[in-house]
Amino acid sequence: MVAEGERLFVKHQCISCHSTDGTPGLAPTLAGIYGTKQKLMDGREVTVDIPYLRRSLIDPGADLVPDYPAQMLSYAKLMNEREIAAVIAYIRTLKPADEMEAPDYPAGDGAQAWGGPEQMVDAGRKLHAIKACNACHSIDGSKNIGASLAGIYGTQRPMADGRSVLADDAYFRRATFDPAFELNAGYANQMLSYTGQVTPNEMDALIAYYKSLPTPATPDGR
Repeated sequence: MVAEGERLFVKHQCISCHSTDGTPGLAPTLAGIYGTKQKLMDGREVTVDIPYLRRSLIDPGADLVPDYPAQMLSYAKLMNEREIAAVIAYIRTLKPADEMEAPDYPAGDGAQAWGGPEQMVDAGRKLHAIKACNACHSIDGSKNIGASLAGIYGTQRPMADGRSVLADDAYFRRATFDPAFELNAGYANQMLSYTGQVTPNEMDALIAYYKSLPTPATPDGR
């Protein structure tokens, strides 16, 4: 049921507003929220239990949290009771941010899967367009919805929570398959996971391509 809840959480784009790793978003983070006490806008204090989470899904205006506008839509007609229960089961598994471990995603077969290093980089360049990564991430340093990928491999990346993370192979895998885990400073939590859409070999090729991107001469890429 937990796996089904995670799938529904992604399918219904809950991650677009609610992070699962403690990073700030358009709505409260769900990291470690289950079992905690929450102060509400009307002065009440409630426990985040199963009934509370169910109300939040079917009647989101019933228990408004301070500092967040009443903008969430009801899922009463979008999910049945079993699906609602599955999403709640998934939320119950989410740990507090300081207890979370970085996810580990397997590598593919490397350059041999593509016929050589140059072919792998070329495959990554094509995949960057095919998978629509270029819709949000530039390769020349220019600003876009997401961070530019120009010359970032091997650099320290500032995160929204104040940490600094090395942009290595593991970082790019996490950013692709669990984009909310490490949110880049200055960017909204809105990228969807590519789990099931990018194979390990394709991920290898994308990383090889990103490694090849030079640092732009100026911040705007000109």
